[in-house]
Amino acid sequence: MRALLQRVLEAKVIVEGKTTGEIGHGILVFLGLGKEDTLDTGKKLIDKILKYRFFDDEQGKMGWNVSQAGGGILLVSQFTLMAQTQKGLRPDFGPAMPPSEA
Repeated sequence: MRALLQRVLEAKVIVEGKTTGEIGHGILVFLGLGKEDTLDTGKKLIDKILKYRFFDDEQGKMGWNVSQAGGGILLVSQFTLMAQTQKGLRPDFGPAMPPSEA
């Protein structure tokens, strides 16, 4: 499992011209699931994302989590994060979880 987190002022996902998800300020999470990932590893990642201090507190330090900052979370499935690129010039997506399971 690999996650790429980005703090955003707003984010939205549009599929075939229709908005399928959107948030105001918060965290945009691109998530790649691997064949070996389990529900338990997913729960641990979610817990970490929810507790991650990503936002400025009253002192201007990154001391608040997304809930304390009043933000949202937008999760986007991104199998390309699981690509193996160490060999050759073509990414190998073999480690990614099949879409029907993800």
